[in-house]
Amino acid sequence: MLWTPVIVLFFQENGLNLTQVLLLQSLYSISQIVLEIPSGYLADRKGRRISLIAGAVFGALGMSAYVLGSGFWEFLLGELVMSVAGALQSGSASALAFDSLKQDSREDEFTKIKGRMKSSQLISGAAASLVGGLVAEQGLRLTIWYSIPPLVLMVPLALSLRETGLHEKSVRPGYADDLRRVANTVLRNKPDLRYVILFSAFVGTSTHVAYFLYQPYMREVGTPLAWFGAIIAGARLLTAAISSSAHRIEDKVGMGNSLKLVVVTAVLGFALLGSLPSRYAFAFIALHQLVQGLMGPVISDYVNQLTDSADRATVLSIKNLLKRVVYSLTIPLIGRAADLIGTVQTMTLIAVALSAAALPLYLLLDRHGVLGS
Repeated sequence: MLWTPVIVLFFQENGLNLTQVLLLQSLYSISQIVLEIPSGYLADRKGRRISLIAGAVFGALGMSAYVLGSGFWEFLLGELVMSVAGALQSGSASALAFDSLKQDSREDEFTKIKGRMKSSQLISGAAASLVGGLVAEQGLRLTIWYSIPPLVLMVPLALSLRETGLHEKSVRPGYADDLRRVANTVLRNKPDLRYVILFSAFVGTSTHVAYFLYQPYMREVGTPLAWFGAIIAGARLLTAAISSSAHRIEDKVGMGNSLKLVVVTAVLGFALLGSLPSRYAFAFIALHQLVQGLMGPVISDYVNQLTDSADRATVLSIKNLLKRVVYSLTIPLIGRAADLIGTVQTMTLIAVALSAAALPLYLLLDRHGVLGS
């Protein structure tokens, strides 16, 4: 979307500080926590296509709320509507893609296809960011106005998709029984799956939080506003290139080494942003793009391989829900820290916190044989 390189600046232009900006993101995540698993269950039982169509409609409505808003409460309405869209789409696209491949006995190609899907999304996002940076010089709100038509176009695109029917082959007695059974699978019977999901939650949260800090960080270190669009576009293109190569990286070094690379690179990126601030420090953002490009396809492939088709969207929603829980609890604290000590020192703080969280997870993954895979 065109607003990507300047959305935090847009909120600040309308009187919000970083604590409020990140509180909006926390409330968005809390809303998704409530909706995440029910929406995944709906996708498994009623169809992934229906979920994607409804998500596209809510996305357009949410963006309309942003463009008409001018304060915290109006923006909160937009965030809540967008959270419905995100929850409906969460896991559905990946589950539909995997089942489509499985129907053709090509599920071993999922990491490659998932990487290409993410790559295409990022390339289009890069183009939008580049244009958005230019539009922002004419007015930050214009970037949101111009983001509405692409969301509207997602509705007919979702309508054109076809279901595989694989998710309908296993009939369950009810939602509560299903949820208990799937949660039991993730939490008790498959510790490797459990710890990979937890790993994804902490590392994914760190790079997601970073997205909302990049804009005020670049402004704090003196990066010109005119550069923002090109920087975010370049970051997305780099993520796209890595994502499209994720299957080759995983095949070459294995999943265990891929996860090691992800966490070391994430910590290093924050450490460099915090210790070497300058108007050119945006170059260190590239390290986080490696994390984002590699982690998504690798983690999704691992989760999909360990999950039955009938439960796939629900398990992916559990993965996303855990990330939302971690994210919603930490992001307001990070926003407050950024207001108190600045975004530069906050980057260092995140590097330390991520290292502290990653070490025990690393040991648990190694204990259950994931790092040796």
